[in-house]
Parts: sequence; structure tokens; C-alpha cells
Amino acid sequence: MHKSYFIIFVALFISCSGNSSKNKIVIKHLSKIETQIKADSTKGEDFLSFFDQFKKDTLFQQERLCLPFKQGITVEDFETGGTRDSTITGNDKKEWLFCSFLIRDSVKYFDQDVVVKHDTVEVTLRPDPKSYYSGEIDARFVRKKGKWFNYYLWITR
Repeated sequence: MHKSYFIIFVALFISCSGNSSKNKIVIKHLSKIETQIKADSTKGEDFLSFFDQFKKDTLFQQERLCLPFKQGITVEDFETGGTRDSTITGNDKKEWLFCSFLIRDSVKYFDQDVVVKHDTVEVTLRPDPKSYYSGEIDARFVRKKGKWFNYYLWITR
């Protein structure tokens, strides 16, 4: 009798610990995104192809983080007339706040500096100087085992 309870318990445990359908959908989505990224001459991902996906996909951003992650933001402090910095750190990819690389979801950044140093890339995005929006994004990436990962992100608004 005790053996049958044990077998039932193990069967229930195995069925509950399997991937949920939501996890399978996420994995399928990420696999699809990764197949769209072009390869470069060093048999890894092409950075610009990767970055095109990274800047518009929340799940993909979460998947391609180095942990622990650190996000920073500088905002104007209207009370003091200066600026203040705020940082978010975490060890869980689900805590990552999506970074939109678009201004107001429609106006793209005017100036994009991309500095490639073998397996690291620094990206600085600035809007048109004549624009009402003066925000800037500084993001840094590293390539590990042929895939690009974000290890630094600072947003100035």
C-alpha cells in the first residue's frame, strides 16, 4: 500500500515539475528570435542583427542579460533643478524593466554610436539635438559563446 502512495506521489511531482505551456511558448518565441539573428564572420551572432531584436522584444531582453543585472536612470529633479540617479539591481531576469529604444514609441534616435571591441560593444543613442526630447541611452554588451548579452544599461532622461 505504501509503495502505491509513493508511486502516485512521484508521478504527481513529475507532472507538476514539467514545463508549463507558458514556458514552452516563451522558449519557442526565443528560439524563433534567435533563428532570425544573422551570423557574423567569427561564427557568432552579428551584433546589429542581435541588437535589432533586443531593442524591441521584452522577453528577448530578459533572456539576454548578464546576472546580476544593473539598470540605471538619470532624471531631472524639478524641485532642485538638478538631476538624480536611480539604480535597479537584481538576480532574477523577471525583475528586468523593459528598455524601449524608441522615443515616445514613435520617434527613433537620431544618432547611434556603436563601438565594437572584439567581443564587446558599446552603444550610445542620442535624439536629434533639435528635438524636444533630450534623453540618451548608454548600453554595453558582451559576446559569450557566440551570443550577445547586455551587462550595462544607463538611461538619461
